[in-house]
Amino acid sequence: MGSGSSKRSIHKSKSVVRHVSKVAIDEIKKYYEINSTALGKGAFGKVFKAQSLTDENFRVAIKRLEKKNMGKKDIAELGDEVEILNQLDHKNIVNYYEVYEDKKYLYLVMEY
Repeated sequence: MGSGSSKRSIHKSKSVVRHVSKVAIDEIKKYYEINSTALGKGAFGKVFKAQSLTDENFRVAIKRLEKKNMGKKDIAELGDEVEILNQLDHKNIVNYYEVYEDKKYLYLVMEY
């Protein structure tokens, strides 16, 4: 991931890829066009709809979580939850594809 390849097949992978950078949103925007209107809002952040820049039929939801609202235990438990859920294959369980992280935010890229 992030190697600059024009085609990415993350939506077929069952392992969650984690990217850490200084400004994660810049990295995400290399691969996705993000709608500025939030789909929803929760205690830790917001969810946005996005579309792949290389595959117009591949749409995702990107959950942006503010780390300042989360404790270290919350962040660790979230990572564990994503890994467990990603091992399951069921129509009622959302697939997680990637996690991006910077100093302020965690971004979860998931099935839409």
